[in-house]
Amino acid sequence: MTNPLTARDRDFLVIQEVLNGNKAAYEKIIRQYNQQLFRVGIAYLGSEEGVEDVMQNTYLKAYYHLSQFKADAAFNTWLIRIMINECKQALRKKEKERKFFKEWKEDTGDGYDQGIQKTLIQKEMKQILQQAILRLPLK
Repeated sequence: MTNPLTARDRDFLVIQEVLNGNKAAYEKIIRQYNQQLFRVGIAYLGSEEGVEDVMQNTYLKAYYHLSQFKADAAFNTWLIRIMINECKQALRKKEKERKFFKEWKEDTGDGYDQGIQKTLIQKEMKQILQQAILRLPLK
């Protein structure tokens, strides 16, 4: 009687397959842990916005560092740790952007002069219209 493989054993076999050159086998890992990583992403980021990008970064980092995975821990624990780090990095980036735009808005009054924006848009529209008219057939 043979013992069924544990999830840990299956992960290890797939990882060995990928490390031995079967890159397509990595899809098994993605399929297996997609929902779990998505839930972690939602929990950290607070909404679905950006979760897919963070997941993609996580899978790429895990793939490129797969040889560094030590089988003494569960693979999903390692993968989730990467996901959490990617979420934290995304949150830091979002906070930096928020601070930048807040400071920029404070430095320039109310963002930037609405009149200048309107003038620039009108000039651009005029150029686009002129180019379109020039491309029209004479008839």
